[in-house]
Amino acid sequence: MPITVRFCKRKNYTTLQIRITVDGVEGSPFSTVKNKKTIQIDGLWDQKKQKRTDRTQAAIDFNDQLNQIDRDIRAIHKRQLSVNFPATPKSIQLEYQRGEKPEQLAPLPVIPQNTLLKAYRDKIHQLQSYKGTENQLSGSTIEKWEYGLTYLEEYLIGRGESHLKAEHVSVGWAKDYHLHLMKIGPMSADSATRYVKRISDALDSLVDYRTIEFNPLAHYKFGRAKTKDVFFLEKEHLRKFWQLDNRGKGGECIWWMGLVLLTGLDYPDAVRYVQNRQAYDKPGNKRPSIVIRRSKPPKAECKIPVWPELTALLEFTPAGEPPTADEINAYMRGVEVLIGFDERFTLKIGRKTAGYIFLLRGYTIRAVSRILGHSSIAITERYYVKVTSELVDQETDNL
Repeated sequence: MPITVRFCKRKNYTTLQIRITVDGVEGSPFSTVKNKKTIQIDGLWDQKKQKRTDRTQAAIDFNDQLNQIDRDIRAIHKRQLSVNFPATPKSIQLEYQRGEKPEQLAPLPVIPQNTLLKAYRDKIHQLQSYKGTENQLSGSTIEKWEYGLTYLEEYLIGRGESHLKAEHVSVGWAKDYHLHLMKIGPMSADSATRYVKRISDALDSLVDYRTIEFNPLAHYKFGRAKTKDVFFLEKEHLRKFWQLDNRGKGGECIWWMGLVLLTGLDYPDAVRYVQNRQAYDKPGNKRPSIVIRRSKPPKAECKIPVWPELTALLEFTPAGEPPTADEINAYMRGVEVLIGFDERFTLKIGRKTAGYIFLLRGYTIRAVSRILGHSSIAITERYYVKVTSELVDQETDNL
């Protein structure tokens, strides 16, 4: 029964999390170690090498700490197997954190079937069951739900409320939890709201099955944080991008990013389009278009006008297996320097840049919303308020 121990650092967070996998079964990530503290990292973290790479004594001590954690967890796994206990990621985690040997514990009391934790876990299982269907969620989305489970477990256990019934959740409880989430990251108000919203979604499922009569969080709106800046390539960046050498393996990454810039497609949908163009290319009165539904829920339809630049790009479609999204994003780290873009240049930024390009070409914000497959025009307006302001200034200067 093999075991792996991995450490991971989420973007913009200083807390390192641990994920245990036993015999192919992956546990939820957790951040609290056996001394009831979190592992805080303030140096250069290399996810692939699983260590800090800055050349300081603090980095050496930090890496030694991770090696000791790895050894401790593996020793617990070996011990549980030696006493014929069916070791799981959760049993190993709990023994590591609390020092309690699971085979020596008294049988746990019967947990009510409609606890909040059970509702949340059941919701994760439901979302995982969509795998292989058109409603399948991305791995990153499932991972965010699992992070939410970890946060919720730690919060409820810390308050002695691990058996909190779903029907006893209230708006007041949610406000307290929202505040707690903002303090532990520190987490932005928007991120905390999304984690509370997942709890509300889990309660909705209980209402669907008539386990509880209503969801007290269904209509509650937490205040949003200040809208964060949205970045995209502007005219000078784009001019330099289109002058880049698109030969070789790196050139394939540039080609696929170019496709995203000219269509606004999510990368999985861009790959799906290229592999079956005849299914999505549609003729038009003045200009052909691409009509395709986003694979990302709520699967809105995109209707993308095909400009000559896109037609020319598609004439040189790379052969073979497309690069992964991670490969493209990694390659763009060098590209962002070449084009003078001061932010991270990713496929997500490429999609936002596409909206900017269509606005510059005279499409209305409502049309851009349809092109990008946004679920509402409000989303488009939030992303492109800076662009529309620039266009108003341009129009004013032209008068």
